[in-house]
Amino acid sequence: MAQEWAQKAREIHDSDGFILYCQPGEVLRGALVEAGMAMAFQKRIACVGSCDATLGGPTQATYTYSPLWVAFDSLKDAFLSFGITLPQGLPIPEQTRLTA
Repeated sequence: MAQEWAQKAREIHDSDGFILYCQPGEVLRGALVEAGMAMAFQKRIACVGSCDATLGGPTQATYTYSPLWVAFDSLKDAFLSFGITLPQGLPIPEQTRLTA
């Protein structure tokens, strides 16, 4: 397991950024550790959707106030923000962001 986490850290370090996808009711654990790695490496985090990442819900999560954290309404928009155009016909879940 330690090797897998070291590999994740290398991949995040070498990336242009990090896309985090979550759905209402979903409680993230490992993905938030990966997002923390991305922040530590000064990588932009594109968050799609809203989830119960913390006990107080997403509006109580202080990391969402980081200038590196950017919320998007869809995976398509998140990928486009990194300059990645997805092929036509590829199914892309559209997730509406919840607002407080």
